[in-house]
Amino acid sequence: MSIEFLKMHGSGNDFVVINASTSETLPDDMAAFTRIVCRKGTGLGADGVILIGESDAADFSWRYINADGSDGEMCGNGAMVGARYAVHRDLAPTMCSFETSVGIVEAEVDGERVTLRMVDAEWLGSGLVFDVLPGIDFDHLNLGVPHVVGVVDDADAVSDLDAVGRAIRHDPQLQPRGANVNLIHLVDEHTIRMRTYERGVEAETLACGTGAICSAIAAERRELVTQPVSVIVSSGMTLTVTWQQVGERFTEIGLTGTARIVAEGRILPEIFL
Repeated sequence: MSIEFLKMHGSGNDFVVINASTSETLPDDMAAFTRIVCRKGTGLGADGVILIGESDAADFSWRYINADGSDGEMCGNGAMVGARYAVHRDLAPTMCSFETSVGIVEAEVDGERVTLRMVDAEWLGSGLVFDVLPGIDFDHLNLGVPHVVGVVDDADAVSDLDAVGRAIRHDPQLQPRGANVNLIHLVDEHTIRMRTYERGVEAETLACGTGAICSAIAAERRELVTQPVSVIVSSGMTLTVTWQQVGERFTEIGLTGTARIVAEGRILPEIFL
């Protein structure tokens, strides 16, 4: 049996996207399936698998599974990719909504350009310090998935973000959930540069939509930038973030970026050998 898929990326985050409502051959163990499919070399290589299905509450349902097989509560670039996929496959209109494990997300799709109205973010605290980067204090936020954000002089000068991110992600202060780790530096009053280590992928990725949102919010709270905030990610592409603040919550979050279709095909049984 074979499984139809599209290979897509959102500003550099790459995903294997599958219509779960029409695929009768998906295995019961989606964690193992995802690990095999996302493996580079013997699989397709990806940051995760996105499943698009039916929903009684919205135009479609969206599920994201990280490359390590764990379910991701939210993924901003993955959400943009899911919206573009649904519109491309005529599963949803260009102005649509979809159901996720953390709430309903709204999307506007204009070709490869996608704008999301995200679920709310919550400020969890500031002043976190980690041994691996002494002298840098981190802010802690939650947007379905937890993030920490640290401001450095030059994010690109950090030579081994995988090692740094891994140490912070597993730090006792962030357990039991861990966190995505974002390092940012200021470009101008509306722009930051961001690098992200993503839990679940367990490596630096070329982009992170929820990381862009949390980094933009943290940078504004530090009075480094004003909205709208452009976030330059490691693919060289830019995500744009806007929001409203109500106490320690951030609402009406808008995220605009690029979702591209790069390949389509069928996953064949020999991938599992």
